[in-house]
Amino acid sequence: MRTITELDADVAAMLAPITRDRYDYAGKAQTRTPINPTGIDLHVGHVGPLAYDNADTDYPIAHHYMVLWTHAGTDRHNRLAGGRSASTYGFQLTVASGTRAGCLWAIDLVRDLMTRARLHPSTGILTPYLDQINVMVDEDASPPRWYVPLRFTTSVH
Repeated sequence: MRTITELDADVAAMLAPITRDRYDYAGKAQTRTPINPTGIDLHVGHVGPLAYDNADTDYPIAHHYMVLWTHAGTDRHNRLAGGRSASTYGFQLTVASGTRAGCLWAIDLVRDLMTRARLHPSTGILTPYLDQINVMVDEDASPPRWYVPLRFTTSVH
C-alpha cells in the first residue's frame, strides 16, 4: 500500500501537465522548479510569494495558482481533506487567480485533469466532492485574489 507521502507526490506529479512552476517549501526556504512555459503555478503545502502578470503596471494581477495541502497525519487537515485512513486518501487543492474569470479557467483545467483519473495503479478513481463551486474573494490580499478549494478522495488498495 502506498504511503501518504507517496500519494501526495502522486498528486503533484499528476498536476505536472498543467503546471507552469512548482514551488516546494522546507521551513522558510522556497524552491522553484520550472515545469512548462505556461500553465498554473503549483505551491505544495504552503502559499509563498506569488508571481504576478503585468507586475510592472499599476494593476498587477496574481498569476493563476493552486495550493496542494499535503499535511498528512493531523486531525485538522484530515478533516479538511476529506479524511484519510488505511483505505482512503483525500486532499484539498485550492485553485486561485487574480481574476474571477482566471480562477474559473484554472478550475476547469484542474477538474478536467483530475476527475475520474487514477493517482497510481494501487488507487481507485479520483472522485471530486460535489460541493457547489463558490468562487470566494480574498480582499485582504493586495491585489485581491479569487479562489475555490477543491476536494478529492480515492480508495487505496
